Amino acid sequence: DRAEHAERQMSAAQQQAEGSGEQLRLALEREHDLQLQRQKLQSELASAADLQQQLQQRLASAEEEAAQHAQHQQLELQQRCDELEQELEEAREELAAYDRGLQASQHKLDSSR
Repeated sequence: DRAEHAERQMSAAQQQAEGSGEQLRLALEREHDLQLQRQKLQSELASAADLQQQLQQRLASAEEEAAQHAQHQQLELQQRCDELEQELEEAREELAAYDRGLQASQHKLDSSR
């Protein structure tokens, strides 16, 4: 009777050990899967960080280029405004000279009458 009892206990312990072994195997597989997922996510995170850095560099470059373009345009417009102001001043001087000549002619005409 004792031998039977001991045998049953041994069989139960063996089944329990096999069950524990199966649980351990499943836990190790799960841990391995999680490690692989973690590595994949770390790789994706590194790629995303690289992409973000590239985009930030491209944005900074585009902003700098736009600022330089705007500055260049502003200089061109300022030069054109200066040229137009000079032309306007010359036209005013010509008009004043013409007006003086016209007044002198009118004065001569009035004097000769």
